Amino acid sequence: MLKVMSYNVLGFKGFSAQASDQSMTEKQIFDTHLEQLDLLQPDVAIFQEAPHQQVIQHLASALDWNYRYFISQTGWSGSLLTKFQIRSSETYRFNKHQGLFSRFWSRTVLLTNKGEDLVIHAAHLHDENSGLRKEELHRLAESVTKDVGHYDNLLLIGDLNHRPELEDYQILSATDLLDLFLSDKI
Repeated sequence: MLKVMSYNVLGFKGFSAQASDQSMTEKQIFDTHLEQLDLLQPDVAIFQEAPHQQVIQHLASALDWNYRYFISQTGWSGSLLTKFQIRSSETYRFNKHQGLFSRFWSRTVLLTNKGEDLVIHAAHLHDENSGLRKEELHRLAESVTKDVGHYDNLLLIGDLNHRPELEDYQILSATDLLDLFLSDKI
C-alpha cells in the first residue's frame, strides 16, 4: 500500500502569528518533523509553505530520502520528499498570468519500488481569491486529464483550499480523479 502525506508546514515556524504558545525552537520544530516522518514512514511527503530549501535538503539527508523543492515567487514554496527514485520534476510558472499558482504547482514522476511510474501533481492553490483558484483548478484539471491517459498511477495532492460544498470543487469532479477523502476506498 502506498503511504502519502500532504502537510502545510507554515515554513516550520511552528505556529501562526496569532498563536499564544510559540515556545518551540527551530531545532525542536525540525526534530519534531524528522521524528514524525521517521515514525509514519510515508513513501511520499508533500509540504506546502515549506521552509528554506536547505532545511528540506537537511531533512531529506537525515532520512536518506530524495527530495525536490518547488520555488515560489511569493515565498509560499513547496517540497516533495520520497523514498522513491525521482525520474523527473518540474515547477510550473506562468509569466503571462502572474497571479496563477503564486504558491506552487509541480509535476513529479517517481519510480516506485514495484518498478512503476507514479505521477504526482502537487499544488498549493490560492485561498482567498475564488476566481483565481477556479482558473488554477481549470489548468490543473487540463494537465491531470492529459496524464490520466498515459499513466496508471497518478495523484493530485496538496493544499487545494477547496471543499465539496464550494462551486469550484466541481471543476476537478468533472475529471477522472477520485476524491479519496469522500471515497470508501481508503
